[in-house]
Amino acid sequence: MTSSRTQKNTEIPITVISGYLGVGKTTFLRRLIELPDSRQSVFIVNDFGSLNIDAAIVEMNGGNTFQLENGCICCSLVDGLVKTLLEIKKLDPRPKRIIIEASGIANPKRISEVGQLSRSYKDNGIITIVDASTLFHRMNDYDTCNLLNEQIRAAKTVIVNKTDRATANMVKCVLSSLRDVNPKAELQTTSYMQFSDNVLMNFLDRSTIEMPTDDFIDSENHNMATYRFQFPQSVSRTKLISFIEGLPDTIHRVKGFVKLSDRVNVMAIERSGLNQVSISEAVGVSKEVLNEVVIIGTREMPHLAELQLRLKNLVQEV
Repeated sequence: MTSSRTQKNTEIPITVISGYLGVGKTTFLRRLIELPDSRQSVFIVNDFGSLNIDAAIVEMNGGNTFQLENGCICCSLVDGLVKTLLEIKKLDPRPKRIIIEASGIANPKRISEVGQLSRSYKDNGIITIVDASTLFHRMNDYDTCNLLNEQIRAAKTVIVNKTDRATANMVKCVLSSLRDVNPKAELQTTSYMQFSDNVLMNFLDRSTIEMPTDDFIDSENHNMATYRFQFPQSVSRTKLISFIEGLPDTIHRVKGFVKLSDRVNVMAIERSGLNQVSISEAVGVSKEVLNEVVIIGTREMPHLAELQLRLKNLVQEV
């Protein structure tokens, strides 16, 4: 008979990475992939929308990745997560840990509970990332306030990212507010996830702390929508930047891989936070996601037909 101690030693810890759209979850995953023993980790990536941009980025950086698409790991996606965990149980050698990146609108508590359905796994807690420069803006938004509170309250560690885009006083106020919402969580501040390898490993290997479980608000009925577009040919860089910067506040995230008319290689584009736009080279990205973009926002964002018309105008005429 297997002793309880032996069983605990063979349980694979599951860490959930949580945080709203554009706070830096994918950057955090990239840093985890750079760790010396990252090959012993399995990454499960869940994007909101049928185009799993984050999974492609993780694979580009060499991560051992399983993909879940099209939502917040709820309803039918619970079945997908369970099936994925069953597949991982069969891996030889067994992974040392599992890291799940939840979509930006997911309730992380639901995800960690799914991992506890099997004795092969153990809950290693939730790491929630927040954007220092946009947290108060999002907390004052009716559509996102409850969700952010869930993500923060569920965390064993809260990482306050993008402190370079906030004043020292704002960061201080953010830390105070986080402590009010979750007094037990460890708080860390950073920009661009500039942690040492030892600190990153400590995030993953530290045992979880007991978190409150009786008063989480269910935000599954979120007021969010996602649109996916595929460009038929190369896109004008100038028009693309102008389009992204001109989007209303009801659009919270833009990301994708596009072919620009002035570059040979495919480029990764994203808008996060309050109109923070970046374009960088995407080396080694899978061909299935070329020249496509996903737009995520509240249901009050511009209608699909309007966005399609504006996006068509970005295509470089030949």
